[in-house]
Amino acid sequence: MVLLGTLVNGICIIIGALLGASFRNIPERVKSTVMNGIGLSVVVLGVKMGLESDQFLIVIISLVVGGALGEMWDIEEKLERLGKWVERRM
Repeated sequence: MVLLGTLVNGICIIIGALLGASFRNIPERVKSTVMNGIGLSVVVLGVKMGLESDQFLIVIISLVVGGALGEMWDIEEKLERLGKWVERRM
């Protein structure tokens, strides 16, 4: 099946959203620890995949250009505003 990964990803997102809506009273320190763990996992996965690449120079250039463009366009602030807007709407 060609779209199996996409379907599994979508189902997991829906399940995660439902679980998140069900457990609203999670202490802030637990949320922070979980987010730090997820962030660390993403960094480790990214480093692993980057080191496996035959095109290591392209990986480095992509990181530098992506970081510079993200800072110039202030993408993080815009995503924060979008998140706050969505939060207010819900």
